[in-house]
Amino acid sequence: EIIAAVDSRALMLDITLDVARFCDQNNLTYFLAYGSLIGAIRHQGFIPWDDDIDLLMPRPDYDRFVQLYREQGRYSVLTPTDQGAVYEWVKIYDDRSVKVEELDYSVCKLIGVNIDIFPLDGQPDDLDTFKRETDERMQLHHRIEIITRPLNGFPLKGKVATLVFRLIGVHHYLRKYIQ
Repeated sequence: EIIAAVDSRALMLDITLDVARFCDQNNLTYFLAYGSLIGAIRHQGFIPWDDDIDLLMPRPDYDRFVQLYREQGRYSVLTPTDQGAVYEWVKIYDDRSVKVEELDYSVCKLIGVNIDIFPLDGQPDDLDTFKRETDERMQLHHRIEIITRPLNGFPLKGKVATLVFRLIGVHHYLRKYIQ
């Protein structure tokens, strides 16, 4: 059954409440994060210009959540290792809906209204290592973003770079990112 028109914020809230219930039942830790946390505190809901919900989970709970929710959850799961994924984090989505974003869908999967769940990992104690690892991840993230953008917005040099990144493949960059 396809949902014809839907209040995406209401659906995102429903997904979030389902994930929260699931986490509580399975003793998994989660946190509202980023603009979602600011919106909850400052606006008692969404930030007016925000269009997503973000959660954080400590890595062990994140990994366990993905495994359990994929088997028992109400909504669909898209992880960085899934076919058609172009995100470095987990998306929980309603497969009866469609959320159109500014992406080139020839390189990624079209998914429904969703929420984002990010792993919360520890960081190295050494500042130089932290800076190097952060820089490497930002470069990988930038390449993944370039791969997913429609080619028509790039100048010729950008189109060539995008095509090279696409030949290498988004999963190459996703695997390196999540290592």
